[in-house]
Amino acid sequence: MNVVKLYIEQNTFKKNNSNNITGIIYFGINDYFFPEKGWYDFPIIVLNWWLEGLKEIKYNRTKRIELNFMDGPASIIVKSIDNSICSFECIWDNAVEFIAELDKEIIYNEVIRSARSIENICRSNTWNDDEVVKMRKLLY
Repeated sequence: MNVVKLYIEQNTFKKNNSNNITGIIYFGINDYFFPEKGWYDFPIIVLNWWLEGLKEIKYNRTKRIELNFMDGPASIIVKSIDNSICSFECIWDNAVEFIAELDKEIIYNEVIRSARSIENICRSNTWNDDEVVKMRKLLY
């Protein structure tokens, strides 16, 4: 089975002038990285979207979701293959760049793990905007 990891770089997280939290976040599947190593985005906003969608896939309430990034033309299509396995299609500018079969539970748990790490960053920085509150509700 393929190995998936959601990378976050805690030391890159900061609030921008619009009060949004930015930082490095990207996926690694074996030795493939998407959108790329060092990808800057809005991790709390995208994790909220991903948590909602992956929960639907994990519990077989839907067959297909799209995990979007806010910056750039990157997205991931997750399609249920059976009760435990899904297809993970990395899309750049509407073209499929990479496809892997992954365990639904492992993807979901990896996103949960990263969201909890980010929630700790927010707590230690006393960041408590609407997106952080939403993430906490999705986690607990």
